[in-house]
Amino acid sequence: MTVRGFRGWKALQGFRPANNLDRWLTVSTKGREKLVNCASCGRRVPRTKAVSYQRGVVYSTDLKTADDIKVFERRKEYYCPSCGKHRKIYDKKKKMMARYNQ
Repeated sequence: MTVRGFRGWKALQGFRPANNLDRWLTVSTKGREKLVNCASCGRRVPRTKAVSYQRGVVYSTDLKTADDIKVFERRKEYYCPSCGKHRKIYDKKKKMMARYNQ
């Protein structure tokens, strides 16, 4: 299977391809792609198409004493593109990347 204008694997070094070509390169050599559940609506979406977002969760006892125990956990959640747009996850990730690149 060939892609139009594809000049080989060496030509892709240091080049960030478009989303569809990137997805094709991910799936083409590995067979069937894994499906993940959307954390919001429950739709099953291919993992390369889903929006991943890490969310912090805090578990704690409600005691305000010295024996108070808090546990911080980071969860990686996947959202389908429509829920990612509705919950403004794309905007949050864009702001995080702008902050990271400064």
